[in-house]
Amino acid sequence: MTLKDVMSSGVYAVNPNASIHDAAELMKKANVGMLPVIDNHKVVGVVTDRDLVTRCLARDYPRDYPRDATVRVAMTTEPLQLSESTDLDKALEIMANCKVGRLLVHDSNGKLTGVFTATDAAASCYGHRAVMKLMATLKQAHHSKEKNPLLTSN
Repeated sequence: MTLKDVMSSGVYAVNPNASIHDAAELMKKANVGMLPVIDNHKVVGVVTDRDLVTRCLARDYPRDYPRDATVRVAMTTEPLQLSESTDLDKALEIMANCKVGRLLVHDSNGKLTGVFTATDAAASCYGHRAVMKLMATLKQAHHSKEKNPLLTSN
C-alpha cells in the first residue's frame, strides 16, 4: 500500500501573502488544522492551527502582529513531503521518527497531490502495527511536553 492509496486529496492551500486571519477562516471552513502554503505553484511551507496560536496569538497578538499579518510570519518552512508512491510502512516510520502527525504528498513531478495524516492512517489501517507505533509516539511526544501550570494544582 502506498500513500496515494490512503492520502486525502482535494487539499485546500493558502498563499504566503494571505492574512493569518484569512488562513484561520479557511481552516475553519475546510475543517482542517493545516494548510500547505503555495507560492508560484510551489510548496514553500505549511501553516497549522498551532502555528497561528504559538507564533501569533501567544505573542501578545495583535500588539506584536498587525491584524493584516501574513501567513509568511506564521508558516513552517521546509515541511515534510513524501512521494505518493512511498510505501505506507516507510511513511509511518518517517512520521514516527520525525514526530509529526501529518505530511504533504506529491507526485513524481513534485506537484502537491494530497495530505497524509495520522488520522488517515488510523482510519484506513486500524490495527496496523506501524500505525499503532506512530500513534503511541505522537501521544508520548504530546504528553512529554512541559506540564501546563494552569492545570497543575499547588
